[in-house]
Amino acid sequence: MNTIRAPVVDDEKPARERLRRLLSKDPRVQVAGCCAGGAQALEFVREAASEVDDIRLVFLDVQMPEVDGFAMASSLVRESRPQRVPAIVFVTAHDEYALRAFEAHAIDYLLKPFSDERFQATLDRAIGYARATDAQKVISEMQALLNGFSCPQRTRQEMFRACYETSRHTVR
Repeated sequence: MNTIRAPVVDDEKPARERLRRLLSKDPRVQVAGCCAGGAQALEFVREAASEVDDIRLVFLDVQMPEVDGFAMASSLVRESRPQRVPAIVFVTAHDEYALRAFEAHAIDYLLKPFSDERFQATLDRAIGYARATDAQKVISEMQALLNGFSCPQRTRQEMFRACYETSRHTVR
């Protein structure tokens, strides 16, 4: 099982450290880095995009100097390859941004202070989303390969079904 790389982006050091500590407890996640602002985080994610295991999840504060969380999320959506847009979880002390967060494609919104249980539920959802996106990418690639074969439709469907079943077991 591949770990999911996730940076923590928050201008408040105690908030970054708490998120880093909580994420470090989960073997499904690798804390890819901690950034104090959106500009630094955008550069970090851009550099990571060239790696094999790019960033799949971002824990992102809303209010930060220079580049706020919404501007960063917009850049991530605009600059990422299709099916590789990281799952975004906004983490903030301000409840008035919740609707805007979901409009910005966030998969969750953690309101500070949050409990460890609430964090774990969010992390489980985010990992499920990231893995489902990975599985969809594999299925699309397999379909494209199978469509290139010159064989009867029934055989192609059987091959696709076998590849799909195999991918379900490897993505988990």
